[in-house]
Amino acid sequence: MAIAASTAISGPPRGIDRAAADGLRRAAEWLVRVQQHDGHWRDYDIDDQVTLGDRRPIGPSDQWVTAYAGLALGEASHALGSPARAAAHRAADWLVRRRTYAAGWGFNGRTGPDVDSTSHALLLMRRLGRRVLLGDVCLVAAGAQPGGGFATFPGGPGQWGQAHADITPAALLSLPSAWREPLRAPAADFLRRSRSAQGWWSSYWWRTPNYATYFALRADRALGLGIDVAPLAGANREPSTDACDAAFAAGIVLHRGGGSLAGPLLDHALSCQHDDGGWAGTASLRVPRQDDAEPWTHTASPAYRDVRGVLTTAHIVRVLARIAAGPDGLSESPPRPRHA
Repeated sequence: MAIAASTAISGPPRGIDRAAADGLRRAAEWLVRVQQHDGHWRDYDIDDQVTLGDRRPIGPSDQWVTAYAGLALGEASHALGSPARAAAHRAADWLVRRRTYAAGWGFNGRTGPDVDSTSHALLLMRRLGRRVLLGDVCLVAAGAQPGGGFATFPGGPGQWGQAHADITPAALLSLPSAWREPLRAPAADFLRRSRSAQGWWSSYWWRTPNYATYFALRADRALGLGIDVAPLAGANREPSTDACDAAFAAGIVLHRGGGSLAGPLLDHALSCQHDDGGWAGTASLRVPRQDDAEPWTHTASPAYRDVRGVLTTAHIVRVLARIAAGPDGLSESPPRPRHA
């Protein structure tokens, strides 16, 4: 299917080699092309596999997926221009129009609002300079735990209501600076405590530590948290069959200043890109039992695939967009949004 002229994205951006620039452009075009006309994306068909406490099936995600994919295009728009930015605005419009909760957003319209989905929606609004509501900010701030860090479901069931390293960076970055400042030091302490001896952060909701580690390092650079002090060791430096994991690993290496080590990882991720510009979905989303405090220590927790590839492609777009911007080119704190 040919891309309409109005959605074609030009390049290449600065700060990235031609192959990666082409991969970023084609991936962003794919996200624009598969976006629904009303502005949303949908992924993760897990209706029959996971249920809520009242036995209702969770179903596919639209709110979280739309916030995350829209944010990916918003971050890429600095390099790729108006089509990516216009698609990000359509995603923001859909999130505002299709609210199902008094405050915040969730995995979808029946799982309840959560801090992670709301954080990515707020980051999208901030990226675009859009109006944000006080209630949404309050929902994220309520996720801050007494020991530092942010929970997905504050006050929620079992371990789902505890702070986790893969939720904390986005939550902290999404808050207005005046709200963030008193939470900054406790969150940094939490991230220091939760880092492994090998230098990685274990992800509660993701199958490997690369997601949590990559975004912890981004937050550290943006906010000066002082957490990036331990050396990295272990197997996650090497290319894997998972293109998304390889892209995150390349981003981690580049954050640590190891440019030459990132090349093979990035090359591997790009080699898995489909001709249409997207990537195949990966079985990376973990849904632990609510009493499971350390799901990364075993393989009992099921992992779910983004069957349409929207989240995997959006993950890789975010990494490539950050690389394209250079070490300090993509601000994590774009122009201040308007508040209600």
